[in-house]
Amino acid sequence: MRTRVIKIGNSQGFRIPKPILDQTGIRDDVEIEVENNQIIIRPVENVREGWDAAFKETKMTKQSQYPKGWDEARVKRVLDHYESQTEDKEITEDEAAYEDEEQTFIEVPNDLVPAVRELIAKKGDMTSNI
Repeated sequence: MRTRVIKIGNSQGFRIPKPILDQTGIRDDVEIEVENNQIIIRPVENVREGWDAAFKETKMTKQSQYPKGWDEARVKRVLDHYESQTEDKEITEDEAAYEDEEQTFIEVPNDLVPAVRELIAKKGDMTSNI
């Protein structure tokens, strides 16, 4: 099957036809690598699956455990939004975000996420004093 490479924000990509997604089991996230000048795309588990259960297990009930402006209800709304989102809606939301010139997406190793969040929170605190 043939498809066309298209511009997606500052990147390029292509749409994978639904029959191919169904045949391969690809639903949400994929792992991409290059092997012998070929792009290999493999399905991975839905990283959002189980967020709600994990959230409940952490028992984050103290307001001080949430970032400024967040509380348990807000976290729950965000989790509900992403866990109930259809695949088409996820794609539309992702594509819109990539096209937004006010945002930048970067990949960060999981073990660095807490440090990045802390830096973002500090930056937010600094700009609120201006």
